[in-house]
Amino acid sequence: MFGLLGKNKPVKIRGYSENRKYGVAAKNVKELLKKSCKLFQVSVRTYELLLGFAFSTTRVFFNLFLILMPSTTKGILPEELNEHNKKCSVDARFKTKSAYMKFNCESRIRSYMKEVDDATKTIEKARVRTEFLKASKCLAEMLKAAKYNGCYFDRTEKEPHRLCTKDGWFTCQGPFDQAECQTLHSINPYSSRDSRIVFSTWNLDHRIEKKRTIIPTLLEALQNHKSTDINLKYFYQLLFSRKNLKLVHIVCHKKGHHDLLCDPKKIVINAILRC
Repeated sequence: MFGLLGKNKPVKIRGYSENRKYGVAAKNVKELLKKSCKLFQVSVRTYELLLGFAFSTTRVFFNLFLILMPSTTKGILPEELNEHNKKCSVDARFKTKSAYMKFNCESRIRSYMKEVDDATKTIEKARVRTEFLKASKCLAEMLKAAKYNGCYFDRTEKEPHRLCTKDGWFTCQGPFDQAECQTLHSINPYSSRDSRIVFSTWNLDHRIEKKRTIIPTLLEALQNHKSTDINLKYFYQLLFSRKNLKLVHIVCHKKGHHDLLCDPKKIVINAILRC
């Protein structure tokens, strides 16, 4: 197939998040990939791994793609891979890989807390907003006391608290509606920078969904109750703990509606006492 090209093919490429374009000439996609990765300082191996995982581990036939691509095509090389390279390198701030992985997990969990805080902007009633802020503050304090559950990615933690083996191997826990991963996806982000980059595409997936279900349920409960009446420990578990989180490979991450609800008997403290 490469012989059909006959000569270098001019292609314009740009980073994922920038408008500036760069001209690259290549005889085939392998050469294009090599030159583009060099330009953006991205590991070719990393790029190939991410593409492989993104397409359910099916090999992408770049050769055919290049032949079908007109000479004026503007290719898009994900510049964010370069950002992944920077983030996933264990920099001077971290003395060990475990420290970095712990920080990585904490960052993910912190982002969930930010989404809770952001929900404040959607509340119109002043009383509900006040109660929600109290609930949010309480959840943040609980999360801080748990050190943002960074232990989930730390291989030095005790077995009940970590999601990996003592050697750093993580296993996909399967889609939200299945007991386990049928494909047995596994990865060791402690082994190399490339593995850490690929691991960044794995998700801590909420079985009962955060934005569609958990936060709206909390808001609804506060319409008629004070924050002190709400079982915030239950909401903490749903938002930030392994009781509702599953570590899943990108292929096993189902983004459609999960159709799972919060337990109505656990939302309000008085309801728990009545049971």
